[in-house]
Amino acid sequence: MSDDEVSAILDKLASRIIIRRVKAGRCCREISHGVIELDGLDSLMNAIKTCRVVLVNIYSTYCPYCRTFHIVYEDTASKYSGRVGFYRINIDHHPEVAYRLNILGTPTTLVFVRSRLVNVIPGLVFHDVLEGMINKALRDAGCIDSGDVDRGVYM
Repeated sequence: MSDDEVSAILDKLASRIIIRRVKAGRCCREISHGVIELDGLDSLMNAIKTCRVVLVNIYSTYCPYCRTFHIVYEDTASKYSGRVGFYRINIDHHPEVAYRLNILGTPTTLVFVRSRLVNVIPGLVFHDVLEGMINKALRDAGCIDSGDVDRGVYM
């Protein structure tokens, strides 16, 4: 391979990285790391405006499935940190949220794209299902290209 060919390949890769970083920067106004606990309906309404894609886990203190799902949710939050907002709210402390959103059981995960509720995931789900939902939401929000997901690129 000649120097010109190598240079062309490097330029192409650099431009892809820059485009991904610009897209990622536009997808969240506030970069948060990990899962943030919400304290009521008002904080929920503010949280769904922080990123183009926001997930909210509705849980209860004594739910064994919620404890299991929390591990999956935390792992996924660390993987998508800075690109997706991850929040959770305890309905034992904030029953008005469950009533207002018609939540019938826990855990329930709400997926918001551009502040609109687009998916409700009832029950315990594992990494692959959750990541599939997130990747679809990121594509719908214009944060990633479908080719990026196929290649395992999330930036």
